[in-house]
Amino acid sequence: MPRFLKPCFWSYDFRRLDRLRHAETVITQVLNYGDWRMVRWLLDTYEPSTMRYVVGHPHRGMWFPQALTLWTMLYGIKLPWWLRHAAIRELDPARRDWTAMTRYMAWRRRVKPIARVVRFKR
Repeated sequence: MPRFLKPCFWSYDFRRLDRLRHAETVITQVLNYGDWRMVRWLLDTYEPSTMRYVVGHPHRGMWFPQALTLWTMLYGIKLPWWLRHAAIRELDPARRDWTAMTRYMAWRRRVKPIARVVRFKR
């Protein structure tokens, strides 16, 4: 992975990140924290179907509200309220909606792994 992506991964060991094995993490972090150059690299590297899958199947607590709203609008994805709520980064446990969390956990068990849908551009 290019060195200019490193600012998006301050809490990860950048040398060990693999663009195939860690596709969900790479896409999520760059869409949340990246600048235009980083996002351009992402769009040139991954197929639109892979990007759409990651945005449409967000991990719990990994997204900023503005970033998730932007990318769901650009990809035309409508997330259920409970999935959007579970995906938003919320540090205060008193503000979490536990109904959304329960639905999210049940949904996550049914979702197929990203490794089966990752596609790169040639």
